[in-house]
Amino acid sequence: MTDNEATRSANDCYKGRAAVLKDSYSEPYLINSRIAAEDVGPLDVLVHIHYSGVCYGDLHSRDGGPHAPSQPLRPLIGGRKGVGVFIELGIAAGEVVNGLQTDGTFREYLVAPARHVLRIADGFDPASATPILCGGGATVATRRRGEVSVGKWVAISSAAGSLGHLATQYAKAMGANVVAMDGPEPEKRESCLNLGTDRYFDFANGNICSEVLKVSRR
Repeated sequence: MTDNEATRSANDCYKGRAAVLKDSYSEPYLINSRIAAEDVGPLDVLVHIHYSGVCYGDLHSRDGGPHAPSQPLRPLIGGRKGVGVFIELGIAAGEVVNGLQTDGTFREYLVAPARHVLRIADGFDPASATPILCGGGATVATRRRGEVSVGKWVAISSAAGSLGHLATQYAKAMGANVVAMDGPEPEKRESCLNLGTDRYFDFANGNICSEVLKVSRR
């Protein structure tokens, strides 16, 4: 079989909506209702996206900023994390999957390398899985390197943020004690305490380093 024969086009079958950046920086995503899926290669899967998360990278692609190219890459479909169902060339067509770590999940039909797709656990809500694919992975990796375990103290900076609130929940689930650090806003403190934080310090109040060391008895 030649490479051309092994590559199957999905263009005629799978067209759907997508959020596309088309103009200069700071211009909004535009909804295009007739975006076709790319050609599906022998090592790819075609996924029907049901949910897509939004992270800071999608805003950075839209608005530019530090380290962004002077000329924006356009057209560009946003999205770094999505949950959907295999419909073509999947290991088991019809199974729910997550973990699409690639641009392009702001669309209905996405072709991705099969090695970038993971099977989601049975019974897990796909909508709940979507937000943790980016920040969740980053915080889990940090947790493993830090060898978080029962009884240890963990200090989490920006604990009310997107990564921080996940790191807090993971650390508590592993039996660790959490010192949360963030701003003086009451809603940030309340959010962290509601997640089980053992102590909360705001950046504007005193010497945080000495306070954290005192609390953790180090």
